[in-house]
Amino acid sequence: MQWITMEEAASLARVTKRTIRNWIDKGAVQATKASPAARRVLVRRSDVDIAHRMETASNSGYKA
Repeated sequence: MQWITMEEAASLARVTKRTIRNWIDKGAVQATKASPAARRVLVRRSDVDIAHRMETASNSGYKA
């Protein structure tokens, strides 16, 4: 399981950090703090890939 920063996730999915935060809030992407006192949030790369594919499919009108 690979964890990446929100900035890396946004760049990878070609979306904004706000979109990544929305995916986290919806439960589409799992997130954790880098350490208990850290402000940096890490997300699972595999979740970002899946959420991005789902978002792209829903925006194209494709119904799975």
